[in-house]
Amino acid sequence: MKPVELARLFAGPDGVSRFEAVQWTLDTRAFAPPSAPLHITGVHAACDYALLELPSGWDGDVSHASPAPYLVVCLAGSFEITAGSGETRSFTAGDMLLLDDVVGSGHKTIVLSEEPVRTIMIRRPNFNPSLG
Repeated sequence: MKPVELARLFAGPDGVSRFEAVQWTLDTRAFAPPSAPLHITGVHAACDYALLELPSGWDGDVSHASPAPYLVVCLAGSFEITAGSGETRSFTAGDMLLLDDVVGSGHKTIVLSEEPVRTIMIRRPNFNPSLG
């Protein structure tokens, strides 16, 4: 089974935020018997979640750290994040991002799409991103 690939934004030992690629493995198993087996990652705890909407043209030009570790799932629109390292990545509907830069230089976000960006932000407690 091909792994799920997603980006992770985190602060390195120098406090500068940067991106890395993370892969989550999907295993085939019975998740909801008697339904047929399906592909699923490990199950992990979540604290809470919120829906977030950024209007078209929104420009978060002030660097900021994430208030908590989040799994961000883009539901609509497209946006761009610039890490403290200067690297920029774009995200669109269906993309996922581990937002783990809770300390350090932080990041900047801008909306690229004509439509608002809608995401679901799932707060994660002490999550190991490599476990998937």
